[in-house]
Amino acid sequence: MARRLAASLALTLFLLFTLIGVGVYLDARERAFDRAAKDLAVFNQDIVNYYEAKFARISATQASASAIFRTRLETVGTDGALESRFDEMFPRRPDGTRRSADDLYEGGEGNLFGISGVGAFLSEASRISPAQAIAAAETVFLTGRVSAFDLSSVYFFTPDDALIIYAPQRSDRLEYYRKTASASMSFAREEFSRLSSPAENPSRAMRCTSLRPIMHANASSVWTTACVTPFDLDGRHVGSFGTSLLLDDVLDAPFFNGPNDGSVILISPEGRLLTPPRLSAGDSILGRAIRSASSTAGDYPDISSTGTGALHDLWSLLGDHGARGYSGYSDELGAFVAIERIPTTGWYTVATRSGKAVTAEALHPVKRVAIAAILCSVLMVAVCLVVTRRTVIGPLRELAGKVRLLAGTALADQSDLPRRGRNEFAYVSDLVDRMAGEVARVRSELEQRVARRTFELEAANHKLRLLSERDMLTDLPNRRKIMDDFAAMWGAYDRMAVILLDVDHFKSINDRHGHPGGDAVLKQVAGRLAGALRHGSLLGRVGGEEFMVVAPVRGYEEADALAARLRAVVAADPVTVAAGESLPVTISVGVALRSAADTQDGIYARADANLYQAKKAGRDIVCREGRIFKTAGAVQAQRMRIVKS
Repeated sequence: MARRLAASLALTLFLLFTLIGVGVYLDARERAFDRAAKDLAVFNQDIVNYYEAKFARISATQASASAIFRTRLETVGTDGALESRFDEMFPRRPDGTRRSADDLYEGGEGNLFGISGVGAFLSEASRISPAQAIAAAETVFLTGRVSAFDLSSVYFFTPDDALIIYAPQRSDRLEYYRKTASASMSFAREEFSRLSSPAENPSRAMRCTSLRPIMHANASSVWTTACVTPFDLDGRHVGSFGTSLLLDDVLDAPFFNGPNDGSVILISPEGRLLTPPRLSAGDSILGRAIRSASSTAGDYPDISSTGTGALHDLWSLLGDHGARGYSGYSDELGAFVAIERIPTTGWYTVATRSGKAVTAEALHPVKRVAIAAILCSVLMVAVCLVVTRRTVIGPLRELAGKVRLLAGTALADQSDLPRRGRNEFAYVSDLVDRMAGEVARVRSELEQRVARRTFELEAANHKLRLLSERDMLTDLPNRRKIMDDFAAMWGAYDRMAVILLDVDHFKSINDRHGHPGGDAVLKQVAGRLAGALRHGSLLGRVGGEEFMVVAPVRGYEEADALAARLRAVVAADPVTVAAGESLPVTISVGVALRSAADTQDGIYARADANLYQAKKAGRDIVCREGRIFKTAGAVQAQRMRIVKS
């Protein structure tokens, strides 16, 4: 009787939990599919926002370059010295072209131009004036220095084949333009040149080219897009400022790892696949199709003409939904797909996630329900057996024994009969109480362990954050940290000074005393600068031998005094570079005071320009807006001059 009851109960529970599991699966699957489509759409929109922000920064940089260029054209001058300087900076070559002088790119000791990292090609037919060429070189240098953390190059070109470019980190060192390019080289018919013309760009706004190999004849495998902003003077198109984005730099964003079990793919409007196989989906249908196409057509195949399965389906999907955007499940690709268009370049960003992964995610609740159902079924069957034996079988056996006694045929052995007064419920209750106490003890231990691990993790994260914000050599804030703090101080103070300081003749120190000696100089200079600043001022190392100070001041006199004090505290005593060996060290200082119309980039550029003037004027001096001095109270009148900017 107990077995039949237990079997009936087990079958009933199995059917019940099966129905519950099916219902849970269908509901979870619908929710997972809906969530996957929405999450993928949000993820894809974040990608679009990332690139639009990147192109907005490029546009702002080029607009700033146009403003600086216009100002430099007004101040560069037209005397005979200008022609001489033009010939020195851009000497004419035997082939009739003008190329940039080596010092214009190399910089370093003895460089009379105050510019480095700049290369140039001026065709024989170019009508660029000396003033325009010099102003353009200064502009791309200043703009490129300020935006170097975000852009690898800034250049200026004219419709008649003059190109001046700042790209100090280029592995080819701009040799192509400075030395090897043919005298007949012309980019008048190039897309980036056409986009600058009034006919194709009447709005005179920044425009970006389609993706194509870089102009270099020896770099055809390097793909790039160029973003250019025209520059007009007195209603006439003079030239354009531009920035080239190498595809490898475009694809360095962290989201190219893709969402879980998915991938992110960029596709040009012409159908070229911009994402190389190393960044494509793993073993998905689309990932295998990308690797197959790349094995025959290279890393960036044209999927509009491949005509193969998944890539053909993807191109058809773009044709149907690319302009409006799309988010949903594609049976052909076996994946969820989100499509958005990047307005500035017209590229399509396609984010995918495996349909199998989403289905597996929906099955997780069903697995939990199944495990719970099995455990509950076993428990309920066991309880049914115990209760049945206790309430039915036991009394029946006892009744049978009494009947036997009455009949005079009592069983000799009644050990199998239940004992009177036995209370299994009390036993189970006691056992549960002991288990609850044990669970509470283990839970308390786990909570203490989690709290301790959380504290250790927070301490480790704090240490990592400090390491990411500090310069390892000087223990000062690094460039990223001081720029973040500068942004925060910008909103808190209306009056402040930005001071850039550069160790004089640092290359010769490194050459003479080696890098350990140079490191010793930097650390001691950093210590002296830090000791000379009052609370509330910022100090950081922004690169190489250059430091940056941001301090709230009341006016020019306080800014001058602070800059002079910083210069003096470094020059006061020799710096120890090795045991028993020391040498005098000086710094050049550029100062800019915030005005109502200033921006962070603008005041930084002015401070950098003033530092350049201090270097040019002889070093170990302070320059503020053209004023050259060593102390705040005694300005050297014979060295004072006004540098228009």
